[in-house]
Amino acid sequence: MQISRTKIEPDAVAAYHEEMEHVLNTDTTMIDDTTKQALLERAAVLSYLANDFVQSPPARANGNPEYTHLAQAMKTSVDQFVAAACAGEAVALQATVDGLKARHASFSEKFGNKKGREDRSSRQSGADWTAQGKSARCSASR
Repeated sequence: MQISRTKIEPDAVAAYHEEMEHVLNTDTTMIDDTTKQALLERAAVLSYLANDFVQSPPARANGNPEYTHLAQAMKTSVDQFVAAACAGEAVALQATVDGLKARHASFSEKFGNKKGREDRSSRQSGADWTAQGKSARCSASR
């Protein structure tokens, strides 16, 4: 059954925020292989969610230039984070992590829906998003 999207799915915004919080809480000053892999996995999840915001806007935001601008800015910040995670460079990672937070704050302030954050039972697991966010993989790792 297809559910009509009249607002940004609260679970999607909450899921993005939750994944972003994991990234924000990661020490990016010392990047080892384990940290790099963890950041790449988080990047895949964020990439999947950001792509969904851009490609599947809710009905009320469809054609809204402000939504398009903010969603695209958020996606761009995720793309930059993916590139930095692939490089594994601490300075680049820190700069892009700061960008993730700023772009998400602008987007969720205008289009986020706080109602429904308590009910996350229908949300996909991070592992599902990681599997679907294959575009976030580094080309060098192939």
